[in-house]
Amino acid sequence: MKAWLHAHGEALALTLRQFWRRPVAAFLGVTVIAVGLLFPVGGYVALSNLKGMAGAAGADPQISLFLAADAGAADRMEIERRLRLESGVKSFRFVGKDAALKELQTRTGTGDLMAGLTSNPLPDTLLVTPKETSLPAQERLAASAKSWPKVTEVDVDAAWSDRLRILAATGDLVVLSLGVVLGLAMLAISCNTIGLQVLTRTEEIAVMRLFGATSAYVRRPFLYFGAVQGAAAALLAWAVICGSLVLIEPRVAALLGAYGLAGRLVGLSIADGLALLGFSALVGLLGAWLAVAER
Repeated sequence: MKAWLHAHGEALALTLRQFWRRPVAAFLGVTVIAVGLLFPVGGYVALSNLKGMAGAAGADPQISLFLAADAGAADRMEIERRLRLESGVKSFRFVGKDAALKELQTRTGTGDLMAGLTSNPLPDTLLVTPKETSLPAQERLAASAKSWPKVTEVDVDAAWSDRLRILAATGDLVVLSLGVVLGLAMLAISCNTIGLQVLTRTEEIAVMRLFGATSAYVRRPFLYFGAVQGAAAALLAWAVICGSLVLIEPRVAALLGAYGLAGRLVGLSIADGLALLGFSALVGLLGAWLAVAER
């Protein structure tokens, strides 16, 4: 066991010395792999933040029940009673026309919306959150509510939620596809890089063979080089993403504030970062193994 640990420690030390002796070449190799990682990982981070912003903006579908102008408190109570009896209703809340006008004035930043008007044109509204988010289920609930007394119009925003879910699913598929394609590209880059090292050290390997070096002994430093190169590329990509988020976060916060929203950009979690490190090191190791498999 002691000899095995010594052999692996020696191989790792040799790998680090190679990085130290040729820092520019090592940095360029790491950078090329890191750039390949940035596309899928950056897409994953961007998609995660977009989903979070959509949730903060209230992406859950709602059904708006607009009441007639002459609807009184008794009419509203009757509609609320019917909503409580509906099995497809998760929750609901009443938004009076005066509150709606104030919210509209706050969002638009204008206080003279009533100029030239004798009365508030906005209707009283009941905002209903359905239990089922599918469009057919919401349309059934909306069709039922349309027949209720003093309900003049019913608006379903499930179409927007469906589009958002489709876009999110498409984004997940694109990021996954990029990850697979660029993972193969990383594998090829690592394989070629190690292959060139093997070619430049052919004579050294031949001498090692003369002194009785085994195939495992010859391959071990190259395998460590591939794994370390992959892990270093992952760390560089992680650092670039974190730095980019720090730079653009004030601009995103200002953009969200213009729409009355708040939130912070979220980067890779510790678990995601460790998974990236493991994946990149494994791809580098596999590429190195393919390069030295015949040695």
